[in-house]
Amino acid sequence: MDGHGVDPAEAWPLVAAEQNNWQLTDLAVDGTGFLQLGNDDNTFQAQVDEAQTLSPSVVIISASSNDLGQDDSALAAATLSTMQSLRAALPQAQIIALSAFWGDTTAPPQLDSVDSALVIAANATGATYVDIGQPLAGRPDLMQSDDVHPTADGLRMLGEAISSDLALEAPVAQNPGG
Repeated sequence: MDGHGVDPAEAWPLVAAEQNNWQLTDLAVDGTGFLQLGNDDNTFQAQVDEAQTLSPSVVIISASSNDLGQDDSALAAATLSTMQSLRAALPQAQIIALSAFWGDTTAPPQLDSVDSALVIAANATGATYVDIGQPLAGRPDLMQSDDVHPTADGLRMLGEAISSDLALEAPVAQNPGG
């Protein structure tokens, strides 16, 4: 969610915020997941802790391909724990949980487990789960040379697709994960 490999202003959350005139604080840290430590040596839980200090009205959190390779049961437990913490910290906030996106190739089977863990956690915490699909599927032209991260054009496409899927009327005030 932080625009790995491109100008941070091209990250999809900023694209979606600009399209919808939302106020946005993007707390994403490259490489982070519910279990996977990001570049700051923290998981999404640290972003949840930071989001709490901002008192947002809307929080967007996303399942992450960064958690691929993790044990499914440990991932489910960490996802639920993080979502419970988010709900407890921000009981009045609208929490929107997005499915993980993949690049231009066929998504690995474990991505379904990553998404399922978030579906269960969202249902348990009163969050809204949104399946954004795979907007980049079959579009190698929208992927960076690492074939993992979207280009600026790919991020723009993601931002537009996610914005359309969300169809929010309230401004997005926070984005703690991705």
